[in-house]
Amino acid sequence: VVTLGVLCLFGLIGYVGFRNMRRSEQRSIWVGMAKETAHQLGTPLSSLSGWLELIQQRLQDAPDRENEDLEAVATMASEMQRDMGRLNQIASRFSQIGSTPELHPGDMGDVVADTINYFRGRGSQFGRHTFEADVPDLPRIPINAELMGWVFENLFKNAIDAMIGQEGRIRVSAHHDEEHDEIILIVEDSGRGIRTEHLSRVFEPGFSTKKRGWGLGLAFVRRIIEEYHCGRIQVIQSEAGQGTSFEIALPAN
Repeated sequence: VVTLGVLCLFGLIGYVGFRNMRRSEQRSIWVGMAKETAHQLGTPLSSLSGWLELIQQRLQDAPDRENEDLEAVATMASEMQRDMGRLNQIASRFSQIGSTPELHPGDMGDVVADTINYFRGRGSQFGRHTFEADVPDLPRIPINAELMGWVFENLFKNAIDAMIGQEGRIRVSAHHDEEHDEIILIVEDSGRGIRTEHLSRVFEPGFSTKKRGWGLGLAFVRRIIEEYHCGRIQVIQSEAGQGTSFEIALPAN
């Protein structure tokens, strides 16, 4: 009996060790992928930025600056510059995944509002969906606003995908839990919901029910919330045809 118990103990230790090694290996792979993506984006972004500057300079030096065609090109160059800024922001986010980002006092209400405005301004790209925000004045807390914006982008995109191309509703609410001194944010959608057997795996790197994608969106979200901001995120409700609700809790100090 003692020998059997010892063997079982060693077997359990071996299993836990192997599982932790696999998780560590998985984590290293996707963190390395994030850093390599940021590195690979850097070169073409720098080149494109240079070309855009050259185009804008030529437009400024053009003798007939009132020409309608030149005005149209100038407008397109301006929009391309805005998209360039967005791509640079994406590269910056990926580069921060493999390091420890800096946190500064910030307003989560501003982060939510900025992200919602970004999606509203691109309705034709993301589809016609209603965004609702019930975010009162909240205490300023230590955050990395750029990465927190990425959190809500990922949650919104997943919600839109869950609506299967149909119109739907995405709602964000927040409050200050004074008892635990936490900022609580709830992100709800009216999509198809998450199947019960998938709930325990939604935050795993590489897990996805979509035909395309790396399955890293929610893995990045959890890393940003839990490891960088010492908070927590969980699915608090999900039913077939009734949508899904995520809860984010962030320490106020």
